[in-house]
Amino acid sequence: MTRPTLLLGCLILFPLVARSSDNAQTDYVRARNFLSGNGVAADPQKAYSLFQKAAESGDVEAKAALGYLSFTGKGTAKDEVKGIELLREAATAGSPKAAFNLAQIQMKNGRTYEALDFMTKAADGGMPEAEIVLADWYYFGQPGIDIDYKKAFEFYSRAAERGNPVAQNALGSIYYNGLGQARDRKKGVEYFRKAAERGVARAQVNLAKEYIMGDEVRRDKIEALKWLFQANAQGEVTARNTLKDFIRGVSQEQIEIALKETGLERDVALNLEN
Repeated sequence: MTRPTLLLGCLILFPLVARSSDNAQTDYVRARNFLSGNGVAADPQKAYSLFQKAAESGDVEAKAALGYLSFTGKGTAKDEVKGIELLREAATAGSPKAAFNLAQIQMKNGRTYEALDFMTKAADGGMPEAEIVLADWYYFGQPGIDIDYKKAFEFYSRAAERGNPVAQNALGSIYYNGLGQARDRKKGVEYFRKAAERGVARAQVNLAKEYIMGDEVRRDKIEALKWLFQANAQGEVTARNTLKDFIRGVSQEQIEIALKETGLERDVALNLEN
């Protein structure tokens, strides 16, 4: 696992749900379209105006959008204080996305207690992204947050149950290394495989190393190559470095079989340049 870079994410707009009024819903939909350029020319200022109308009609997600836009200065004059205030109002009123963005802002501002509170609200509101961030905070530690593998396990598990492959790979690491849980390498490999099959490059490397070492699975150079090729094709540095060493001990025939089974082009799978 690599330590995540915590940045304020782009605005995530949830699927439409029943809103405060038909007019507010119409304004909200139009605002989304103008913000993203969906079917119309992108116009952040028009989007801001429409979000404002929807928010005045009581639309909480529109207020969340206003907070984000005010904080980032998209479609309006940048005003971080106003943005935080609007995000806090929307989060308190039940917007998971507002809670998610506010939590990340406050974490960077050193307001750890509030960041944890609102990120937990976002997670409890059904955002797997929030579950992952909380788990990462506890797994890696943050200023004001001690490493706590048991809590990391709790939130990774919640996200993994929703089918999140990044969380599945993280659970694999926790089980494999016995972090806050009884060590269970077999279960760890099972989670690595789930995530690898979903395309998580780091999980593909973890699984490839198992086929190289043969601890919980039988040694299999072709299987190892297949997973390393797939991870390397995604630019995973660990895959590239592992492949550089491992490739010396395999035959050309094994390489050809692995390439055929992955369906990858040779220059993509075997790109070993830094």
